[in-house]
Amino acid sequence: MSISANELVTARESATVILDGLGLDAYLFELEPHDEYYELKVECACEINGGWTELSFMVPKDKVLEGFDDLAIRQQLSEYLGKKLAACKRKDD
Repeated sequence: MSISANELVTARESATVILDGLGLDAYLFELEPHDEYYELKVECACEINGGWTELSFMVPKDKVLEGFDDLAIRQQLSEYLGKKLAACKRKDD
């Protein structure tokens, strides 16, 4: 498996736009490339106990790369991640 630097930059920018759009209070993330997927690891401030929680997701590589320019795909990823990151504290909470 090889990935270009441009692809990795685009994928990270896409993930940043989507995660910022969720309004998380505090978070860190890593994006790890695999063959057909990126593993998105998110650590976020937790709504329930005030601590931090870590979650990991496999996201199709093409969706992450297209999500930067394609509004419909970005919306799908936002909805998916929004549900998966429901335990994370939001800025407006």
